[in-house]
Formats: sequence, structure tokens, C-alpha cells
Amino acid sequence: MLQLLNKIVLPFLIFIISCTSIENDTKEIKKIDINQIASEKFGENFSFDYNTSKEFVICRKRSKSKIVGNTPIEYFIYDFSKNEIIDESVIPLGNISWLSKYEVKIEIFPGMIQKDVQTSNGYVLNVKTNFKTKIDGGVH
Repeated sequence: MLQLLNKIVLPFLIFIISCTSIENDTKEIKKIDINQIASEKFGENFSFDYNTSKEFVICRKRSKSKIVGNTPIEYFIYDFSKNEIIDESVIPLGNISWLSKYEVKIEIFPGMIQKDVQTSNGYVLNVKTNFKTKIDGGVH
């Protein structure tokens, strides 16, 4: 009976321990990869902003500008479950931030606001569905 127990339990325990080790190694590789991707795209001076569940990350670099207050933002959003960039762009003047666990608010500030002109002030991107909802604005 003891031999049978050793033949069944011991391999099962080894399997469980090895799977846990592989999962931890994969998480480390993901962290290394995102830094490498950001370095390749932006060089230096980039920052990460993870969503609350750490499934997605916004990597951004605010470019230097000679005009005060006019600093373009280069960004990409990375999905760890797919191991791929799901959105990337340059915002000439604006902001990008997490609105909720799976929603990113991308604000685009217009250069000149005109009265009674409806303009798009950006959009909200659902990173799970890749659905964009426009943010409308303007002076009325």
C-alpha cells in the first residue's frame, strides 16, 4: 500500500511543484519583455501604468517640445494574455489614463476651441473588446 501511495502521490507532487515554477518564470519573462519592447520603441525615459488587475499596461513617453505645454505623448497598450501590443499612437496634445479596469481614456486637446463647433476630444478604449467610444466636446 505504501509503495502504491509513493508511486501516485510523489509524481503528482513533483508535477504540481514544477507547474508552479513554470508559471512564476513566465511572469518574470513578461516583465522583462515589456521593458525590452519599451526600450526598443522609445529608448529611454518611458513610464508604465498598469491596470488594476495587471493584465494590461500603458507604456508612454512624453516627447520633448520647444513650445511650453505642447508635449506630444507616444504610447502603446500591451495585453499580457495575448503578449502583444493592442493599440499605439502619438497624441500631439492630450493625455492617456486608466478610467476603469478595462477602459482607457485618451484625451486629445484641440489647439484652438471654436464656439458652436462640435469637436472630438478623444475616446474611451475598452481594451478587452477593442471598442472605442468618442468623447465629444466643444464650446456651446
